[in-house]
Amino acid sequence: MRNIISLLLLQAAFSSIFFPSAHGANTLIQPTCKKTPFYGLCVSVLQTDPRSSTADVQGLAVVAADKLAGKSTATLKQITSLAKKDPRYKTCLESYNIVVKYDMQEILQAVSGDPKFAEQGASDVANEADTCGKSIQSFKSAVADSNKFVHDFSLVVVAIVRLLL
Repeated sequence: MRNIISLLLLQAAFSSIFFPSAHGANTLIQPTCKKTPFYGLCVSVLQTDPRSSTADVQGLAVVAADKLAGKSTATLKQITSLAKKDPRYKTCLESYNIVVKYDMQEILQAVSGDPKFAEQGASDVANEADTCGKSIQSFKSAVADSNKFVHDFSLVVVAIVRLLL
């Protein structure tokens, strides 16, 4: 009997050392994402970042802001390339320059400090993405999907940040 108990304790210790994500999965991701307008998007993005597994709500807001910054920057690069050949991307280029140079900087700084400013910045990102989307809706655009992601995920960031207020 002692051998069985010892074996079970050894197995539990082994499992927690070598498979920490199985036991340390963040239970805050799903309830936090349920309070956002895009639950599935929120969960799928947050689960891709290992920082989320141990994060509190503020930590999830930081991860979400980082993910939004990365996608916004990638979208700006894509738009910059397209705008060189097609003047129809001028509005998107202007919008994403604002997003990357100003709004994302505000969000990234404020999410760990005064979340009110992070909320405002993320709302601005949604508005700029909406402006871009309206300017490209009349033709098949290569950035439509990226722009929709930025728009929708910025609203996720707004919702998560509001939980900190």
